[in-house]
Amino acid sequence: LLYISYVLTSALSINNKTAEPSSRVYKLIYNDEIGCSYVGAWLSHINLFRKIPYWVDISRAEAASTEVYNRLPNKYLFKNFDAHYVNHLSMFEHLNSNKYGFSEAQRKSRILAQSAFEGECGAIVAVNMSQIDLTSIAIVPFYGGLPPNGTSHLSDSLGQGNSKVDEDTKALQCLATVCSCLRYFGHVFIGISRAPDRALLINKLNFPFASGIRSRVTIVEFTVSRPIVQVFHLLVWTQHYLKLHNCAAFQVSPSSATNLSDSQRKPSEKGRSLKKVPWWKGKLKRLYFNDSLLNIDQNDVMRHKASLSAAEAAAYDICSPLSIQHSLYAVAPLNVTHIHYFDPLGTEMDIRHHKMMKRVGEIGGYEVHAVHSHPIRYIYYTEADQIVRFDSLLTVHAIKAASNATTYFLGRRRDKARDSDPVDYMGSLSRGSHCGRPQEMYMLDFPKSSLVY
Repeated sequence: LLYISYVLTSALSINNKTAEPSSRVYKLIYNDEIGCSYVGAWLSHINLFRKIPYWVDISRAEAASTEVYNRLPNKYLFKNFDAHYVNHLSMFEHLNSNKYGFSEAQRKSRILAQSAFEGECGAIVAVNMSQIDLTSIAIVPFYGGLPPNGTSHLSDSLGQGNSKVDEDTKALQCLATVCSCLRYFGHVFIGISRAPDRALLINKLNFPFASGIRSRVTIVEFTVSRPIVQVFHLLVWTQHYLKLHNCAAFQVSPSSATNLSDSQRKPSEKGRSLKKVPWWKGKLKRLYFNDSLLNIDQNDVMRHKASLSAAEAAAYDICSPLSIQHSLYAVAPLNVTHIHYFDPLGTEMDIRHHKMMKRVGEIGGYEVHAVHSHPIRYIYYTEADQIVRFDSLLTVHAIKAASNATTYFLGRRRDKARDSDPVDYMGSLSRGSHCGRPQEMYMLDFPKSSLVY
């Protein structure tokens, strides 16, 4: 029996801290060890994220992180281990399985996952939405199945941390991760490739205490050659989603294009052209995901950028015609079968799709559900079994302010002690790995400056 009231009280207390500091000097460590980049989680500015040429058919999940790391000159860790870290939930399973066998590991992992789900998603009701940065999103690839030869050795790598626990436990871990992201980021997109995973997640999102998060979660289901590649399908899909969303003000609907026949248009759009509708007025409900028909007026982009602050203007760099790296993933298909979401009233909505993308630049008649009334500037990526923590909202703002096309910040991956109480899901965590160059100290004096020195 889980001590649900204890879990909820513990989680809610995280949101009821004393007043946040208004300024802080952060000590940073330069990270020159690629192994430390595999936290399986990172926060990126849009002008970095859009430049990563992901190969969508690759079988190395760690490339989702190493491709970012390898393209940057500036990558930092906080000296303070508590400033930014993730609680790697599935490691608890591995530690217990090695000592006590899988049955006991499954039992304890289930308690941990249930506690984390109730604690993180139940706590969302106490989050002050005015403090959430709506210009940021999180993306979480989720696979509920077993690794290949799931009863054999843990080195059979696939899915959620090589985990062999049942799919319901994995779904709980995923939504605990999602809800932890919603403490700091405006919306979460979950990428899946199995219909059973969609049913699992939707069932959990219908829990009463999850009502506050439903409209902030979208499930994108892909058709893939093998489950591991859905990670990169989600990353590439997000790159294009960001371009279409941020550039909506300068986009002409493809229904006005001569190479889109009336048979491909919605009945309400046949024979007429839609007006340009800027996202910042909150009127745009759907965007055509059609790169080949995207008509962006660069003069409009430049005029609007001139009226924005430097930080706001940076979000528009993605609107340039060659803003996304196409070279590596153009050879593989990218197919979406469903986009499932809840409207603001909690009603379930499902958009079905067919042949979304044959190759980059040839995308036919596909609609994207637009969930934001703000431009998107930051993307947080994480594996589906990692609760994220920042020690304050000021730290989140500092990381974002200092992130750009050449700079990002890594957290640390921490694991729960094998014999600790699984109900106390955030208790007894390891400190995290020592890496980087601790002898070379850097500083970030925020908000006085957004530059690392």
